[in-house]
Amino acid sequence: MKDSMNIIADCSFIIMLRTNMILFILYLSLVTATKKIRDYYPDIKASAEGWEVADPGDLPYADLTLQELSKMFSNDIGLMPGTTPLIKQEQKPRDSSLPSSFDARIKWPGCIQPLRNQLTCGSCYAYGTTGVLSDRFCIHSNGRVNITLSVQDMVSCAGYICNGCNGCVYPYSWIYLETSGVVTEECFPYKNEVTECIPDTKRCIDGRVKYEKYYAKPWSTRYPYMNIDKIKKEIITNGPVAAVIIYTLDYLYYRGGIFTSDNRIMLGTHMVKLIGWGVGHVKGEPVEYWIIQDSQGIGFGDRGYSYIKMGIIGVDSHVSWSMPLLKS
Repeated sequence: MKDSMNIIADCSFIIMLRTNMILFILYLSLVTATKKIRDYYPDIKASAEGWEVADPGDLPYADLTLQELSKMFSNDIGLMPGTTPLIKQEQKPRDSSLPSSFDARIKWPGCIQPLRNQLTCGSCYAYGTTGVLSDRFCIHSNGRVNITLSVQDMVSCAGYICNGCNGCVYPYSWIYLETSGVVTEECFPYKNEVTECIPDTKRCIDGRVKYEKYYAKPWSTRYPYMNIDKIKKEIITNGPVAAVIIYTLDYLYYRGGIFTSDNRIMLGTHMVKLIGWGVGHVKGEPVEYWIIQDSQGIGFGDRGYSYIKMGIIGVDSHVSWSMPLLKS
């Protein structure tokens, strides 16, 4: 009888413990659900090493909750089913012949497209891929074909494989560029929403602009996995490449310096353009970083650019590029 009472007491204690754990988890969920983005500032500021943290008053989304903000990013871009998730993996370059720093803006002045802003439409996949291809048309034509490809074309016309302002599995955007091509920004300007697919009419929004499609070269798209040297060689040889990063809460607060935080409060994934690399110092130690051109306008980061430490927030994990189809 005494043993039975002990068993009952033990079971009661376990039930009570589990109940308390559930209540605690629910409490934490409630706190997180009501916590504003600006409320994370003190912890982010205290842990930042090597990079400048924005004041909450400078953030356009400071008064949103984490859940509210996550909805803006969660469908921004997808990964192919079965692909390796974005992970942290520190790597050391192995090819000593590669320079310690490189900037595509210096090697190909006039060919690297200026900063743009996707606004509230989840179109980073279109900005990343058309941005890379625009740069490469100029680079590989020696400046003869210097155009800005239309993001809106992909947002409005690739609905059969992409999701407009709700992102796209990024290899599909390269497939669209290979098979359907896009017109220029001048022909089909950005609208920050899904609109009617004007290329179906084969007339530009401005009738004075010539309607012409530009394509990625068939079968030229590549997806190297976490190979820093290969990425560097590609950039220095053929121009910028596209990369998918984990968009963390810390990155939202980034305003300059070398971003070194691998905080796992993930808002979503985001495609950016890698245009070069360099070496800086954080706490006296050398740190290699990528030079990133983002698509969030000049108000983000360091005047629209960021400098991300190699090996964190997935920046080396899902890189891709394609070659321009030039007319002979």
